[in-house]
Amino acid sequence: MVRRDIGPMEGVKALDSNSTTRDGAKLPEAAAPWRIYTEPAQSMGQPLKLLRWLAVGLVAAGVTGRLVRYFLQFPIWGDEAFVCFNLLDRDFAGMMGGLEYGQVAPILFLWAELAITRLLGISELAMRLLPLLAALASLGLFWRLAWSTVPPLAALFAVGLLSVARWPVTMGAFVKPYSFDLLMALVLLVPAVEWLRRPQQLHWMIVLVLATPVAILGSYPAVFIACSVSLALLPTAWRSSWAGRSLFIAYNVLAAATFLTMYAIVGSGQQAPWLLEYWADALPPWPLWPLAKWLVLIHTGQLMAYPIGGSDGASIVTALLFGFGVWTWWKGDRRWLLVLWLTPFALTMMAATLHLYPYGIARLSQHLAPAVCLLAGTGIATLLHRLVPSDALRLRRTFAISAVLGLCAVGGLVMDVVRPYRDPETRWLQQLAGSILGRLEPGDQLVVVQDRYNVALPFRWYLESQYREVRWQGRIDPDWLPAENNHLLTVNFWIHRSTDASVRPTFEEPAANGWTPVEQIPFMTRGGNGEWTFHAELSRWAPPPQQGKPGAQR
Repeated sequence: MVRRDIGPMEGVKALDSNSTTRDGAKLPEAAAPWRIYTEPAQSMGQPLKLLRWLAVGLVAAGVTGRLVRYFLQFPIWGDEAFVCFNLLDRDFAGMMGGLEYGQVAPILFLWAELAITRLLGISELAMRLLPLLAALASLGLFWRLAWSTVPPLAALFAVGLLSVARWPVTMGAFVKPYSFDLLMALVLLVPAVEWLRRPQQLHWMIVLVLATPVAILGSYPAVFIACSVSLALLPTAWRSSWAGRSLFIAYNVLAAATFLTMYAIVGSGQQAPWLLEYWADALPPWPLWPLAKWLVLIHTGQLMAYPIGGSDGASIVTALLFGFGVWTWWKGDRRWLLVLWLTPFALTMMAATLHLYPYGIARLSQHLAPAVCLLAGTGIATLLHRLVPSDALRLRRTFAISAVLGLCAVGGLVMDVVRPYRDPETRWLQQLAGSILGRLEPGDQLVVVQDRYNVALPFRWYLESQYREVRWQGRIDPDWLPAENNHLLTVNFWIHRSTDASVRPTFEEPAANGWTPVEQIPFMTRGGNGEWTFHAELSRWAPPPQQGKPGAQR
């Protein structure tokens, strides 16, 4: 028996028009549009089990990449250190105020990180455990979302894109709330989609209502997803039962109340004026021509970097596939569902226009990743169906595309193993702190000539997190009376930029008070593509004879 080959979304449309199950029973009116693709193997010419196994392989590659990067324990980078410093001395109430270094992070993320550091310490593994768990949970939720909303071939490619893409992988080992943004977006999208599929089953709406405060407390951009879910659910809720409408109203009230309360108590205290300058490239310019150019570059840049890509049009292929995906949903009579995928983009753009949130920065756009991958995956499936008419050839092309995605995962994993640090300067600063602390002996005092805000952040982090008694700004503890044979260690740290004259900061206080230098060790490395040089000078000082009191204790 010869079957007509059906396109990636035609099976959905056919079932929508028939509104019947496979045994001919009539579906409820509200549920009919969500009987998605019940005969995928025959209509796509692809064995469903094979497609699922290919997807499992890509997810396994993504999980492996996340775990390998996590266990490599990359040195804490400066952007991570911004958040980490707030975990050293603050309690749970202290996290609700303005954060050091003008950081912006949701309260649930901060509390969870603080709880983990109290239980497990402040190692790289401990502080990155939460982002890792969020990244792994996101893969499971996205699997459910993809296989319940798009045809199997599109689901395979969508799951593969999210699994192996560099940004979600790297954010899974980064002490920032970006992997939480992806997780909380999916926490809202999955129950919303499940209730749209089966509106008569109110337990999914109950799950959505309960999940909403958690999502918004755990992610600032989750409010964009919450608004999009509200718009997408409105027609179905309007036709639903009294209980369904009541739950929908409760969802909206709870979402609004949670966000406004969190912003009033926490978010308003985290506003930093310098963020607007820092986000300048991610805020829409004006007049019209710069805006048009900006829109093109943003939508072919980091925003679409799945599985790989970058700025200045480097993600144009994924952007085109995304566009094909939108066109496919539109032509497949699925326009109302596009509200769920595209409204978060519009709301984020609106926030960027109001200078409230950046648009297009990959790490800050993780809440948009599910829509990017779903629509780009649909675009790949659409092109494959239209350009490759033979089922057998289409199967080989599917294997080839899956292999390319797998190679992206392997390439990223190899790159992480070969270079287990974000940049050489950060690794050097970690090693510098370790070398200095390794020279400390019991009773020694460590003094840094500069204040804590005038040294490189990773260097400060590794000093303070491992030796809490380090003193800054050249201030020797006057109450510290070293015993005989104990020493003072001073660190003089400065950065020489290629455009400036090389000036070594002076520190003569120990010598002026009779201390004798017994050892001086210089350290130096270049950074910023040779634009600056890190200098550090470690000096060991022996106390004056009159201060060396036998038996004196610190």
